[in-house]
Amino acid sequence: MHGPRLWCAIACAACGVAGCTSQKDQLRSELETSASWLSTVEAVTAAWSANRLPVHYVERTIEEARTQLTSAKQPAAAQAVDAVLRAVRQRRYGTITEPLARVRRERQSLEARLNSVKASP
Repeated sequence: MHGPRLWCAIACAACGVAGCTSQKDQLRSELETSASWLSTVEAVTAAWSANRLPVHYVERTIEEARTQLTSAKQPAAAQAVDAVLRAVRQRRYGTITEPLARVRRERQSLEARLNSVKASP
């Protein structure tokens, strides 16, 4: 009974190891994930500045975004997120606009790259 399931699992694992997804698909996925993290940073920071989210939740979320962006080899995006994190940690509500604008520009840049990847053959 477990034989077919086991072979299916092995085949799926082998496919992942062998790289069954194309480089284009992998790049698309990475760009989508990175843009999503930047959108998340924008959303939680806006909510924090409106005093709708606790600072510890916002800090943890932004830290995770920075970690994921660094892992995805998106250094400019990770640096932009780090600037937002510094402002949040220092409770600088009035100066969050510029770091947040930098995150927005990075997201828009990633989305433009994503659209270019999607449009390519």
